[in-house]
Amino acid sequence: MVRYLTNEMVKPLSWYHLELAIQILGDDCVVGLFDRLEESIRRFDRYFGWDAIEPVQNRTVCERYLIDNWVTTTPEDADIVYKGSDAWNLLELKNGYDIRLYESATTLFETQTNLTAAADR
Repeated sequence: MVRYLTNEMVKPLSWYHLELAIQILGDDCVVGLFDRLEESIRRFDRYFGWDAIEPVQNRTVCERYLIDNWVTTTPEDADIVYKGSDAWNLLELKNGYDIRLYESATTLFETQTNLTAAADR
């Protein structure tokens, strides 16, 4: 994701690219998280104005289907990679900047949640 946001597809990444990606997320993106999918969908509805253009009943049925089926698509016996495991360490070595970008995105998600709540008052 850092590569995509900074358009650096070939050369090695650096801390500069991570900082740039974090800035781009903060300045230009509405953040949604899969582990908070319902809240993310509501946020997108409000931000993009989808709630104003699509009848509520149609949107609610579609959203409920997405939420109920997306979350349950992971098989129960799927391998889970735990932080600190050999597999995690290998993933972190290859994707460390993306992991840090995700951590920053979770903080940004909370910030945007607070801003949205303040604007709704």
